[in-house]
Amino acid sequence: MSKDRFQAPDYFLMDELLTDEHKLIRDSVREWVKKEVSPIIEDACQKCEFPKHLIKGLAEVGAFYFIFRQSMVVVDWIRSAMV
Repeated sequence: MSKDRFQAPDYFLMDELLTDEHKLIRDSVREWVKKEVSPIIEDACQKCEFPKHLIKGLAEVGAFYFIFRQSMVVVDWIRSAMV
């Protein structure tokens, strides 16, 4: 297991555009990734395996909310186009 060396530089100065809530979400997800993903991802990649046990954790940090939300927008668009 290698040491996590990610530094998160803000090259495009996006931090100043984020609300405190956005920063809290970003930092929470970043902390989860450092704890759960970083220690195992290199090994999983070398073995060409997807670490399925991470799916539950991704759901817990809300990573699927945006995918679900976008899907609902598409469904609404299709539904209104059919009327």
